[in-house]
Amino acid sequence: KDDVKEGPSVYYSSDGDREERTYKNGVREGPYVYYSSGEFEGDRQEGTYKNSVKEGPYVYYSSDGSREEGTYKNGVKEGPAIIYYTDGNRKERTYKNGVKEGPYVYYFSDGDREEGTYKNGVREGPVVYYFSNGIRTEQTYKNNTLEGPFKSYFKSGNFAQEGVYRNGETDGILTTYFDNAQLIKSSIATYSNGSPDGRYEQYYENGQLSVRGSLNKAARKIGNHKEYFKNGQLKIAATYISDIKHGPYKEYYENGELQYDGTYNDGKFTSNKSSSSGSQKGLYDLRDGEVSFRIVVTDSDIDGILLYDGFSSVYGVEGNVNGTIKNNTLYEDGVMKIGTIDRNGKWIKYDGHTIYK
Repeated sequence: KDDVKEGPSVYYSSDGDREERTYKNGVREGPYVYYSSGEFEGDRQEGTYKNSVKEGPYVYYSSDGSREEGTYKNGVKEGPAIIYYTDGNRKERTYKNGVKEGPYVYYFSDGDREEGTYKNGVREGPVVYYFSNGIRTEQTYKNNTLEGPFKSYFKSGNFAQEGVYRNGETDGILTTYFDNAQLIKSSIATYSNGSPDGRYEQYYENGQLSVRGSLNKAARKIGNHKEYFKNGQLKIAATYISDIKHGPYKEYYENGELQYDGTYNDGKFTSNKSSSSGSQKGLYDLRDGEVSFRIVVTDSDIDGILLYDGFSSVYGVEGNVNGTIKNNTLYEDGVMKIGTIDRNGKWIKYDGHTIYK
């Protein structure tokens, strides 16, 4: 009888874990606290033993601040469980014989929600992701990895996007649509292992092609690139190397008349031909990091400047201004100094003949 354990006890495992438990008549009975070490150091679990078997409610506290609340039955997790995350997210799922099984719902703090199914401890089968803005995405898990076709829908119920997952990554053609019942495409892009890789197209809402080109895996423009006006007229024909214009270049007015015709060399327009409706003496594109400048020089002086980044114009200046600062551009006695928004203080200057840094 003296060898029968009774009362509080502390158990230390060989790997450094420890458990605070209570014995009654030689068996574990009542509350316990288990402290993990090693990879899970800082984690702890609180629950109850009944006749040396875990039974009833438990709480598992993770070192990252999250916690799981559920129930033990005959020593294994059984029934509903909820995980609460520090960012306000929570996941509701079910255990069967200690393994995640059946429906789950993942609630995100921003209002998004994911609904799916566990099978033998991993996500398997259809899953639906509901965004707080009303968009929903239908996709499929296979052995805990996204696999196969997926589709997205706008709040209106109209088709938003469709593509394919392979080994958890977007692969193949990804098509995006405008929010209308006519299924008019807004863009088409080619993906490989989750990254853009190949042809891409953008469209106007009237269905007319807006942009056609190719992207590399860094999402930079490469090869032939064409842009169109909304009426279908060609606007720009260019060639890119890793997002920088290099090679033949033509730009047109909306009526089809040629505006610029020349060649780019590493982002700089080295030659051109003037159209009949313009008196441009030179067209220059300069890049300073991600900021680019286009300068048009007439027979007399600088005619205009446009600062742009990608497809989005930031500001433009037309005509000559002397001794004043306008839109980050300084004009002094015929010399235009252009702020490059470079924190290192670099400038681009024009002296009447040469544009240089």
